[in-house]
Amino acid sequence: MVENTEKFRNYLIELAKQKLPNGTTQARVFIEQLENSTEEIPVNYIPSVVEALFDVSEQLLSQDDESNSILAFGNEVIISRCISQLLRQINETSRFELLKKVITQGKALPIINHEIATLKEQQSQYSTDQSNYEEKWLVNAQHLKELEEMTRKIEVRTDTSYK
Repeated sequence: MVENTEKFRNYLIELAKQKLPNGTTQARVFIEQLENSTEEIPVNYIPSVVEALFDVSEQLLSQDDESNSILAFGNEVIISRCISQLLRQINETSRFELLKKVITQGKALPIINHEIATLKEQQSQYSTDQSNYEEKWLVNAQHLKELEEMTRKIEVRTDTSYK
């Protein structure tokens, strides 16, 4: 199923509609399990999985789908961690192109903003000795600037379309 973005997206949407007795959805359970098994996804299917996660993330971020446990992470964090783990398995250029694609589609701004913030934080932690840590970054500094600029343009376009 993960080889087909559309089928995987529809599957996630169906899981998001299935409420569990504890108030969460089956989608949250699935994404938590997916996060623990990202290495099992073949590399050539990673783009379709990442695209599907971005595409449906707004539906998966419903407020009533948060665990009641004080130690539990929100859906946004779980989805972002899953995406980051998947992105780490492909090369930097492919990561950048994939992120660029999902940003230009303009969906899932909360997840996009979370990813950009994570990328910025990652680079600021290692800014003193950039040469030794750049290989640990999901995207290089120039690509991060481009992604930030694209995100700003999408946000402006989204803000003006609501007025």
